Amino acid sequence: MTLYELSESARCDPHYKFNMDANGWLKVHQIPATWEEAFLRCHYEGAVLASPLTQQLSKAIENKFSDISCYSQSIHLGIHDLYPTGDFVTVEGVPLESLMLKWSSFKSTGDCFAMSRDGRSFMTKCTESRPYVCYKKLDNLTMNICGTFDDAYRANDWENFHAGLRACGPERTWITIHGERIEDVFHDWNPGQPDNYMGIQNSGSFIRLGTLDDHASDKKSMFVCEKDPKVKRFEEVPEDCRSFRAILDRKLFLNPFT
Repeated sequence: MTLYELSESARCDPHYKFNMDANGWLKVHQIPATWEEAFLRCHYEGAVLASPLTQQLSKAIENKFSDISCYSQSIHLGIHDLYPTGDFVTVEGVPLESLMLKWSSFKSTGDCFAMSRDGRSFMTKCTESRPYVCYKKLDNLTMNICGTFDDAYRANDWENFHAGLRACGPERTWITIHGERIEDVFHDWNPGQPDNYMGIQNSGSFIRLGTLDDHASDKKSMFVCEKDPKVKRFEEVPEDCRSFRAILDRKLFLNPFT
C-alpha cells in the first residue's frame, strides 16, 4: 500500500469558487487536456466536467474564459456521444436537446463538444487538448471536518503519517513528496529494506507489518490519501445563499407539488 498526502496548493484559498447563479462551484483547469483526461480530473475532484445545463450555468461557464489564457480559444464541455446508443448526452446523462446551447457557425464533427469564447458550442474530436471547467452542484451534502464532502475521509491527529517517499539522486536520498527528510518523518523500514531490488525500486510503500518497503514506481497497489483539513477544495457557501436555500427547501417540503 502506497501512502500519499493530498496537497491542494501552498496557499489555502479554495480552487472551487462558489457561483450562486450556477447553483454550485466552478473551477478552471488551464492546462489543456483531452476530453477523457478532463472528465477524469473533474471526477477525481468530486465534480463533473461542466455542461450548459441551464442558461445561468451556461453564462457562468462562459464567464470563466476571463481566467483562461487568451491563447486558448475554446474549452471542453461535458457533452459526448461515447455510449453505444450514439446519442449526445452530458456526463450527468442529460440529452443534448434539453441543454441551453448557442450553436457556433463553425462546422465540425466529433464525439465531444466544446465552447468558444463567445459562448457558442460546437462538436469536436475528444482527443484534442484544451482547457476545461469542473462543476460541483450545490446539494444537501455537508462539508465535513476534513474540509471535503467525501465522508471516506476520517479525521485523526497523527503527526508522523507521511509516507509519500521517493529516492532521489545517485545516492538515493529518501524524501517525502513535500521535500521533507525521511529522518524527520516516519521511517521504520522493514528489516533489510530499502534494498532497491533490480535497481528500479525508487518509491516508498507501507506493508501490512506496519513498516516501510521500497518498490518500483510503476507497481500498482492500494493507496491512502491524506488531506489537511485547513485546506478546502470548495469555497464556503455564502450565508445569504444558505438562508435562501433553506427557505426554498422548506417551501418545497411543505408544498412538494408547487
